[in-house]
Amino acid sequence: MVWNNGTERIPEQTHGYGHNVGQHIAMNRMLDEAVEIDADYFVRVDEDCFFETENWLKKVLTLQERHLKKYKHACVMSPTVHGLRNPPRVVSRFMIGKHRMEAVEILGGICRMAPMIIMHYWRWDERTSMGFGEATAFSTLCQTEFKPMVRCADIHVSHGESTDAQEAMNADWAYEHAMLQIIPYGL
Repeated sequence: MVWNNGTERIPEQTHGYGHNVGQHIAMNRMLDEAVEIDADYFVRVDEDCFFETENWLKKVLTLQERHLKKYKHACVMSPTVHGLRNPPRVVSRFMIGKHRMEAVEILGGICRMAPMIIMHYWRWDERTSMGFGEATAFSTLCQTEFKPMVRCADIHVSHGESTDAQEAMNADWAYEHAMLQIIPYGL
């Protein structure tokens, strides 16, 4: 399923309002859809995520299942994301088979897989700003539910060239992005 927060339809689009409603509203509608179809996992991938590791999704899914089998509880998992302005701090390191894993305090939304057991009854607060707080709110949920956030050091994606490069290339986008960090939908 593809949620498009833009004004022009894209061929892959299955959901969207034709204007930017912010990530909280979009994610909540997609979660409702995932519950409706009884999905096992909720995978969020932003449009500025570029995959560097072949078969990344299959690998992350396999690691999710191996983590569950080994540790007897679900986790949220992400590839290592290059180009972030503030990458998450590593809390601990461990191995799952030959894969190097890192427990982190927070996982942003650019590319993340969460078991629906964590997400089924939870939703983001749609009254908050359109572009800020998604990862923080989700991190708080994971901490409250004792669900670790883990990234695989051997699976790689990038955030375009970087957050800084994206802002430098497009000043209008950078301005709009900054405004979305403070303005709730509808204001």
